[in-house]
Amino acid sequence: MASNSQPVLADLGTRGGAFLLDLLLAVLALGVVQELGGFDARPVVLVLILLYFCGMPLTRLQGTLGKWICRARICDKEGRQVGWRAACVRGAAMFVWLALPGLLGEAAKRGMTIGAALPAVLIVFLLPWALAGFLPRRQSLFDLLAGTMVVRRAADAAAVQGIDTSAKPRWIAAIAFTAFCLFFGFMMDTGIAAFQDQERRGRVMYAVEQTRPLRERIEAFHSKEKRWPTPVEAGVAEWTPYPAGGGYRLEKDGSVTISFSQVPELKGRTITFRPVPIDGGARLRWDCTADAGLRRSYLPGSCRE
Repeated sequence: MASNSQPVLADLGTRGGAFLLDLLLAVLALGVVQELGGFDARPVVLVLILLYFCGMPLTRLQGTLGKWICRARICDKEGRQVGWRAACVRGAAMFVWLALPGLLGEAAKRGMTIGAALPAVLIVFLLPWALAGFLPRRQSLFDLLAGTMVVRRAADAAAVQGIDTSAKPRWIAAIAFTAFCLFFGFMMDTGIAAFQDQERRGRVMYAVEQTRPLRERIEAFHSKEKRWPTPVEAGVAEWTPYPAGGGYRLEKDGSVTISFSQVPELKGRTITFRPVPIDGGARLRWDCTADAGLRRSYLPGSCRE
């Protein structure tokens, strides 16, 4: 049996720190490869991350760089270095779970039904690691699948084999850690949802700003000619696209209609700015109306009334 004065198993804080360091390394790798390559580096970085999680336990470090920095290593239940099967099972399972939110996010952007599972996955995202709080060997779900353990680097095989597997879990600490994982997942889901709302609002505001020069030309033309210009007279095409996914057109009554072609919450929706002569026709007021399916919070204040 292992001595209490010399802990064998890596504690949850150590494993959490190692995990965050590995995530930071992945983000840095994505930025470096994309900057140097000048292309979408995600496929390359995903392959590198998969090889990283599967291959590092087979090296002398017996774990990722994050675990090495935090003085921990991955081993089997006998305290020995893991073989390639266990390393690949553990690394691939962890990689798939880490990549799942991104895949579901892409599916949501494309309007696929499976994308609706993203909030649930984010909320339970840390639970595979929270399982370690309830098991005597502190194994995460990925450790259980591969038959591995995470121990302190200084722990030898004899100490690992002497772990008391009959010890009851510290229920209060385990439940508290699980609650923290759920809370963190909820906050992550809330933060991502807020970011997505801000991004959609930004798309709408960008589209509205793209039509401002056209509306100014319409005002000048109407002030002079007392009629609405054609697209040629206004200096625009029948349909003017813009990079953010959509475009606008000038209607016969002088209205400017914006439509969106990307993002499920915006795709197919329209915003129309309709000119209304005021002060005896000396000036124009732009009345804004939006598609009923377009969330009001995405719209500028003048379009919410």
